[in-house]
Amino acid sequence: MGKIINVSSQKGGTGKTTTAVNLAASLALFEQRTLLVDCDPLGNATTNLGIDKNRLSLDLYDALVGEAGFHDIVVSGQLEFLDVIPSRFRLQQVEKKLTQLPNKDNVLRVLLEQNADSYDYIILDSPASLGFLTTCAIIAADWLVIPLQFQVYGIEGLGQLLTVIREIRKKKRPDLRVAGVLFTMQDNADIEIIHQHNNKLRGFNTHVFSTIIPWDKTLRDASNYPKPLALRDIASRGAQAHLDFAKELIALLKQRR
Repeated sequence: MGKIINVSSQKGGTGKTTTAVNLAASLALFEQRTLLVDCDPLGNATTNLGIDKNRLSLDLYDALVGEAGFHDIVVSGQLEFLDVIPSRFRLQQVEKKLTQLPNKDNVLRVLLEQNADSYDYIILDSPASLGFLTTCAIIAADWLVIPLQFQVYGIEGLGQLLTVIREIRKKKRPDLRVAGVLFTMQDNADIEIIHQHNNKLRGFNTHVFSTIIPWDKTLRDASNYPKPLALRDIASRGAQAHLDFAKELIALLKQRR
């Protein structure tokens, strides 16, 4: 059964979608059967993979409300081992649509678990909030990756997110685990600060990945080029960092299994 990993952050601007897209692409480059699920109504992960939302007939919303099957909504990514479940802005209406459904926040988990055997990894990109869709994505996941910029607001947001995760463990998913915190969008000066303040993160009792995603030109320009970094410039610092992160994550999950 494929490992379901939610890339989650309650704070915007942490590189969450960039992480999800490039992690999924990196896993696919390592010939791991990978599915990226865009759980954000903004649909940025969908756009970043070169999918024209105006030409979609079906998306995640249709499957969650029971109007389409899993295989009806899956589209091919830009790599041989990468599939995508896209989303559009109407996904924001799904909570209202499911109002009468018991355990409505389990609907994504059920959809993915029924089809997880087709993949080695399923990567979820959830909204930068602590709302219904983010809760659904956390409940659906086996593991969480938390992208973080090392700054005061980021650390505060991490504490809030971990509190939500503890509540979800108590009520819904006792087996849910945090794979770790991934530092993103960091320059060389930031990296020195991270090393100096690691004790703050140890206080959260959460693993910190050794890979750090740098803030380089390819990442700054990512929104202008609808493709993963590795397909744009595989030699760039950003592309190499995401490949390193994918290798680190694969090794970590094998060890923790």
